Amino acid sequence: MKIVHVTASLSRLAAGVSQTVWNFGREVRALGHDVSIVGVRDEFTDRDVGPDPGCPYRACRCSFPQSFSRSPDMALVLAEAAAGADVIHSHGLWLYPGMVARRFAESRRIPRIVSVHGMLEPWAFRHRAWKKRLAWHLFERESLRRAACLHAASEKEAANFRALGLHNPIAVVPLGIHPAPYQSPPETPRVRQLRKATGGKRLLLYLSRLHAVKGPDLLLDAWSRLAAQFPEWHLVLAGPDAEGYRAVLEAQTRQSGLEGRVTFSGPVYEADKYALLAAAELFVLPTHSENFGLVVAEALAAGVPVITTKGTPWEELQTHQCGWWVDQGVDTLATTLEEAMSMPARTLRDMGLQGRGLAETKYAWPTLAARMLSVYEWIRSGGAPPACVIVGT
Repeated sequence: MKIVHVTASLSRLAAGVSQTVWNFGREVRALGHDVSIVGVRDEFTDRDVGPDPGCPYRACRCSFPQSFSRSPDMALVLAEAAAGADVIHSHGLWLYPGMVARRFAESRRIPRIVSVHGMLEPWAFRHRAWKKRLAWHLFERESLRRAACLHAASEKEAANFRALGLHNPIAVVPLGIHPAPYQSPPETPRVRQLRKATGGKRLLLYLSRLHAVKGPDLLLDAWSRLAAQFPEWHLVLAGPDAEGYRAVLEAQTRQSGLEGRVTFSGPVYEADKYALLAAAELFVLPTHSENFGLVVAEALAAGVPVITTKGTPWEELQTHQCGWWVDQGVDTLATTLEEAMSMPARTLRDMGLQGRGLAETKYAWPTLAARMLSVYEWIRSGGAPPACVIVGT
């Protein structure tokens, strides 16, 4: 089969979206299929993609308005890259590349699958609501309705599709991890410096974008109630700034008297990310809304127990005894943190091992790529849908 992925940024600017695109591309290509990626070039593309990305790609020139990822070259590039394609896999909403993917796929009668990547989650849809609602009614709703299949990373996300009146087939395929890099990674100079700066304290880790949807402000509020009770612990907030929110959080830290008990480490990638997860004893994602929460799977792969909210689909944290899946809110978060940090270190390590087993057996990329490949084959050739596909309302 020939599959072409279409996305906006190919780099860190798209965070988990670009990571997912590259992983699906590489893994399905490793199964013996012709896979390529078309996206828009930005300032991080060459650095992040590197000389050997493991999957052919084309990075198109971006023009005004850059926030829309508009590229005057993309239609021509896609026509070249996708000649004879069996499936077009489009990623994300609201941006120009998705419009180009739809026009091209429909003009060539190529089936199109769309990964929404959490952009229709209720909280995300309400953020900058007027722009999104305008785009939804002008073009995005019809574009999704005309897709051969929608991709949801969880049953929770699939339910949100149905609630918005989308009746397409939905492929429920989680996102994944490559377990090996998370297993006993070497400590990097950056993480060694962080450990030294925190006095070797036990690390409570948040690792995600610094954005309101992720709830880091709730974590700071909860930590302000507990910091004095747990002097042996230190909170690390790691991740890239989004929309200037880091400054808001730093001001909150000062106002709460948490200076010296909180470290903002900035974004971490690759070796630094693996090492930081390995150094943590507890991971927290106090998010308002996630379609999946890939970072939860990463923390589990690293053997770290997780606290997250019911804004994610991670009920398995409870059923596999590797973390806490709790209601949203500062009170609940503070109570859960107190319980977790009061546990013996050995108990937390045992929970982490449970989580690592879950991540390795259920969320490894090769298994999930094979599942997505079965979806591609089905939307190309028809027949009985794979077990992961929901057909009907």
